Amino acid sequence: CFWLELIIDSGLLNEDRIRPLLSEAGELVAIMAASRKSAIGNRRSPIP
Repeated sequence: CFWLELIIDSGLLNEDRIRPLLSEAGELVAIMAASRKSAIGNRRSPIP
């Protein structure tokens, strides 16, 4: 997200073009965080 915000702040591209990408990046981060949390939880649970 840092690079997308940098592009907006520098004025390289219009904010209207970058906002959807920032939203998508946030969604991807949330998905990866949830996957990591699930993987860690599954690793700690005993195998039947």
